[in-house]
Amino acid sequence: MDEEDIKSEAFVGPFMDIKKNFEHRSCEVFQQLSNFKDSSSHQASAPFLTQLLARIDYNNFFTNLRETHERDRTT
Repeated sequence: MDEEDIKSEAFVGPFMDIKKNFEHRSCEVFQQLSNFKDSSSHQASAPFLTQLLARIDYNNFFTNLRETHERDRTT
């Protein structure tokens, strides 16, 4: 695959669909885990889940992604 193939619409369109789907679904999983951590009935697992979420959200990737998705929904 050369540079022209990568820039073609036949490649870019499906790639962007995959990227958008990944971002949406991974953001949902991160949000569900965050909500689970914040619920009062699951405090026993909170230290481990807090550490897992911190590792998953290294460099605030998912936090920023969630903010972007929320901003896109309101506009």
